[in-house]
Amino acid sequence: MHRHPPSASMSPCCFACSRSPRSRFLPAIAQSLTPAETSQIDTLVAGSLRDTGVPSASIAIVRGGRIIFAKAYGKPSETIAVADPALPYQIASISKQFTAAAILLLEDEGWLSLDDTVAKYVPGVTGGDRITIRQLLSHTSGLQDYWPQDYSFAAMATPVTPQQIVDRWGRSRSISSRARSGNIPTPAMSSRA
Repeated sequence: MHRHPPSASMSPCCFACSRSPRSRFLPAIAQSLTPAETSQIDTLVAGSLRDTGVPSASIAIVRGGRIIFAKAYGKPSETIAVADPALPYQIASISKQFTAAAILLLEDEGWLSLDDTVAKYVPGVTGGDRITIRQLLSHTSGLQDYWPQDYSFAAMATPVTPQQIVDRWGRSRSISSRARSGNIPTPAMSSRA
């Protein structure tokens, strides 16, 4: 069922942490960072923030299934002067790459197929009996964007459960006519792929 070599389908940090018995990569032994490693990380992150103009970043290093290092850098906003590893960030679409990597790991291990329908795992999604995981990953399912607005609104400040997300956005009547007809473009044809 393996369709993509790990190096082609995910970043090195994702496949290096994989605990798949079939994986050629094993997790590092859980051990604390040395002061030299911590200093090197601080230097790299500070340089990256300076060079890119990104105001803040939080990082975590996981070894052997436990967090051995977590630190925040920079100034998160005009109203928050000091970064904190526990500070929630609006991550927006950056989580898509991690979700896709996790899905590909599950496929690689035989837990699911990209051609499984969404209804198999999340009942109640509009068109979920016809929409596949592959279509969700390539943005060709016909479902509207989870957060289609180009701005923040009050509901974004309130924590929600996955089921509340499905109830609000996945049960929408606004599935495209292409999805209803089954005429969904391939990722290469999609402007969003």
